[in-house]
Amino acid sequence: MRILWIPFAAWHVPQRCHAFCRYLAERHEVHVTHWDGDFARPADYLSRRYLANFRYRRLRDGRITVHQVPRLSPALPWRRLRAFNRRLMAQHTQRLVDQLGIDAVVGSFVAPPPRAPRLVFDLQDDNVTGWRLAGYHAYADEIAAIEAMYLAQAHAIVTASTVLADCASAWNRQGSEERGAPVVYIPNAIDVPAFRQADGAPFRAQMQAGDRRLAGMVGNHQHWGEIDKVLSAAEGLRDEEVLFLIAGRGPMLSRARQEARRQGLMNVRFMGYIPPEQVAALMAALDVGLCPYASTPMDDARCPMRLIMYLAAGCTAVCTRLQEVERWGFEQVVLVEDSPEAFAAGVRQALTMPKARAADLERFDIASLGPQYESLLLGATNRRGPEVTARP
Repeated sequence: MRILWIPFAAWHVPQRCHAFCRYLAERHEVHVTHWDGDFARPADYLSRRYLANFRYRRLRDGRITVHQVPRLSPALPWRRLRAFNRRLMAQHTQRLVDQLGIDAVVGSFVAPPPRAPRLVFDLQDDNVTGWRLAGYHAYADEIAAIEAMYLAQAHAIVTASTVLADCASAWNRQGSEERGAPVVYIPNAIDVPAFRQADGAPFRAQMQAGDRRLAGMVGNHQHWGEIDKVLSAAEGLRDEEVLFLIAGRGPMLSRARQEARRQGLMNVRFMGYIPPEQVAALMAALDVGLCPYASTPMDDARCPMRLIMYLAAGCTAVCTRLQEVERWGFEQVVLVEDSPEAFAAGVRQALTMPKARAADLERFDIASLGPQYESLLLGATNRRGPEVTARP
């Protein structure tokens, strides 16, 4: 089977589709689309990397073929430029489907759905609500229009959370029976055994943690509210035998470093980008994993991959009280309200709990979820079927 996956973000950005594409690529011919929109500094727009963004390129990532689609940046502030990029993406994806003989397409909101023998809509987030909360209402309307096309045309709808599955099923009930495609819940997947077997001792030695407890947040740091909660917890525990780690990359890191210095937080450590193959070992070094999300309808529908990773690595975790996470019911997760004070109190509570392997994590293991996605792609047809919403 030839598969084309259209991710919602650039291929190098950590995201849900990586685990599934790598699993599928062991058994099928997998192609993915990619674009480079990571241009933050003025100098970036004078770079060779920016100029290379204007032409199509074909790359390889292991067994996966990556197709870089031309794109003009920055596009977010301008409606016409966003529309131009959508047309480019739509033209290139349709060309790939036709020229490569693609059997199944897994799509997202970045462009209208192409014509393909099998079409699956992968709904990984409440994208419309997220962009409205960010203040981009026109862009949110554009995303809503594309998602409506997918919901009407797809042979199956896959959701990353049960909250999203409920939303998609409700949309199906608003239309005719012929229009509604099956709704299938397949959460974010990780290699659970790799996290369970990871050794965190080298990272603890690197940080000179000694006997101190280690609480950490690993990810892409784009929201100051998340950083602020971690720094507030570090300030409240500055006299305790606890270190706080902020690892990864993102636009908020520079400000975070400055704020930690300003407050004299000697118990805060920073690490930059962590290669994917080292993430399990880093998380195994932690005693407490931190998920300081905002409490919004968009976040309620999350399937937090970093939380799953923390639990698989044997950490206790502190997470904002989100609807999807509440449904999971893990005893190792301390759920807190959305405030710096509540988060700090949650960290204190988590530090009193012993490290333990969470049970029932196999429901997030790629070894079980990969075959489910493969079966869906092999079985998706033009026939509309009943809703199928699996529960954790």
